[in-house]
Amino acid sequence: MKHVAILEPQTSTAAIDPTPMAAIAAALAQYAADHVPADDGDVQAAMIELIALSLDALDAGAAPMAILALVAALDPDQAAIGYQFLVLSRFPDGSGDTIDLDDASFLVLAMLTAASGQADTAAGLIATEQARRPARAFHAGAFAAMMLARGHVRGLAGLWSECAPLTPTERIDARLDTHPLDMVAHRARARRLADEGRYGDALNAALTGISLPVGSADKLGLAEDLAVIAAVIASSGEAGLIGDTRVKLTLGANAAAARQAANALHTNAALLAVALPEAIQALRELFDDYAAPTPAFIAPYPRLHGRPHVNMLFLEITDYCNQKCTFCPDMHRENARTWLPLDQVKALIDQIADTLHLNMLQLNAYGEPLLHPNIDEIIAYVREKRMPWPTFFTTHGMTLVDKKLKQLSHNYPTGIAVSMHNDSQESYAATRSSKIGDYDTLIARVSKLARQMVNERAPCHMRLYQMVSNGHEDARVDPVVRGAFASDPQRFGAHVRKWEGIAADIASEAPVSAQVHVFHNSEDAIAHAFHDAIEDTGIPLPLIEWTDTEGHRQQLFLSARPSETYANLLLEYHPEWEVERKLLNAEPCRFFVPTPSLTVFATGKLGFCCLDLNGTATFGSIHDYPSLVDAMNSREARQMFAELANGVAVSKGCQICLGESRPKCGTAAAAEHPHLVAA
Repeated sequence: MKHVAILEPQTSTAAIDPTPMAAIAAALAQYAADHVPADDGDVQAAMIELIALSLDALDAGAAPMAILALVAALDPDQAAIGYQFLVLSRFPDGSGDTIDLDDASFLVLAMLTAASGQADTAAGLIATEQARRPARAFHAGAFAAMMLARGHVRGLAGLWSECAPLTPTERIDARLDTHPLDMVAHRARARRLADEGRYGDALNAALTGISLPVGSADKLGLAEDLAVIAAVIASSGEAGLIGDTRVKLTLGANAAAARQAANALHTNAALLAVALPEAIQALRELFDDYAAPTPAFIAPYPRLHGRPHVNMLFLEITDYCNQKCTFCPDMHRENARTWLPLDQVKALIDQIADTLHLNMLQLNAYGEPLLHPNIDEIIAYVREKRMPWPTFFTTHGMTLVDKKLKQLSHNYPTGIAVSMHNDSQESYAATRSSKIGDYDTLIARVSKLARQMVNERAPCHMRLYQMVSNGHEDARVDPVVRGAFASDPQRFGAHVRKWEGIAADIASEAPVSAQVHVFHNSEDAIAHAFHDAIEDTGIPLPLIEWTDTEGHRQQLFLSARPSETYANLLLEYHPEWEVERKLLNAEPCRFFVPTPSLTVFATGKLGFCCLDLNGTATFGSIHDYPSLVDAMNSREARQMFAELANGVAVSKGCQICLGESRPKCGTAAAAEHPHLVAA
């Protein structure tokens, strides 16, 4: 018994190399094959070393299924000897309770008990300790130990409804690249990932397969595997994964698959023998909910204050645009230009105010909102409704003629964004049409709006977007276009200083009641805003601040944005860009995180993506449903959301966006596209 001390973990915080463990297990197997008795000194030493390494591995977070495979290969006599050594090391006086064992010691003890031929005793021990040890890490090990106790020495293989050999990962991936609708391959991929202990990835693989645009009958086998994977996850202490939005979306759109999964949880005897009873019961209730005629989760929108919660609602009042920008795909629009009639806009605003909760309402997508003939009445109606969320629109600035300024006078949304972008006439000429004016015209019109807002103490902020080429832009954008924008903080800073001067002029004429303050941004702040600008809103550089008529402080500020921002759907139209369209994509659509958006296009089509230029990813029209809420809860919406939450891109627009896996920025993109990168 001199080796008992080795059973104490030696490297609990170190990475575990599985090679020594496998070598010792192989040596023990050879001893058994050679009929070397279990009480032989060499066998005992090897057994003690294997137990010690197993304890180390579990303490270091190793997958319990890997330990299961090693213990399952032991001869019953060897396992019995190992059991005696472990009990003696933990209870040297011969008495004690399993609750006094640390988690790793108990799990190895339970596995050794099962491997020694005392399967029922091991199962009873595991069931008792699962009730007494709530830690998630313990449940993962307890599930593996229960698998061994019930004879599943090959891991999860005995739990699947149909036996099938595990296909190598590379063969599965190659098959799905060329045959993305092959349900057999999807099933093989989910099983392979589960067998490797990557349960979260296995769950996602099963959900992706179930979300594919194929018949319900083709998904039933994968639904059975989903039930097994979900039970393993829940029994391993990761039940939170099962409540993920992706699970709810997928089951809510695939009732037949939910029913099949629920049936599997009632009939799979092998699974029921090893999974936690409370986990199985919770999963049954979950799947039964989605198998019902009216699923429990009918849309991806969470509820806030009793209403569907939408992150950003894009109400595209018109898709007309009178500017042609070389960095924007709007000039390639395939749909006929139109606008939503005023009565329809008002009816939609009524629905939004009465039935939804938004983070923000935007009165455009790609179109120029100031071209709507009733823009003043629309803004006034929004203000009249006094909705508790901000409303804004984005304009290219050239439409800010006197008539439009008059329509905006004392009639502002919460915020106005101007896609100013250019910092000189040369920049303007390289990227925009000169038919409606030049750079100086743009500056004059935007300045006039800013002056009017300050003088009227407008309860509205104003953001000026300026494009930059700071290394975050898409390196495949035409070099002429990228070269039109500031490529260093000094040039960007020069334009900031120009607008600080304009702000000072505005302040000199502002009423005292506006309590105007003019800003001078530091060189460091300007450099920071330039270098850290990404495709989202950018870092604001304040220019002027005033007190509005309601007593709140408002600002005019400038933000940098890289030219990648508008490069999205140009992929489809640029003759030299290679579009990689894929049905299956590694990432879900980002418009789902954390709360989905909703777009009402000027055509009346309903979608969720403001970038979907021609409205290809839509779930009908406002004319197809009694209300927006009915549309959001529709079968068509649920199916589309389930697909895109799992990276399944059926529509043309989504395939362009999600399938674009090539590097877009920096040196990697430049190396792939040297002919598109300026010298």
